[in-house]
Amino acid sequence: MVHVQVTDKGEIPIPASIRKKHRIKPGTRMAITERGGELVLTVDPKAAIAEVAGLLKGHGSGVKELLKQRAYDRRKEDAKANTRRSR
Repeated sequence: MVHVQVTDKGEIPIPASIRKKHRIKPGTRMAITERGGELVLTVDPKAAIAEVAGLLKGHGSGVKELLKQRAYDRRKEDAKANTRRSR
């Protein structure tokens, strides 16, 4: 358990170890909910999704590579089948 003190502005500092563990950076949106008399602080799920959106942008589609590999495999299979038939 970590103890923090609320500032005059109503702000609560989040210790560096917790920020690092949960990838909380300046500007990260958080949600505060009340649950059974407790306050629960969570990273806003929409913000987390927005953070990773576009992460693979520019890396191309894996589908193209899979189709290329499948075409190569199919040619090998066909060549093998043709060799068997000609025997």
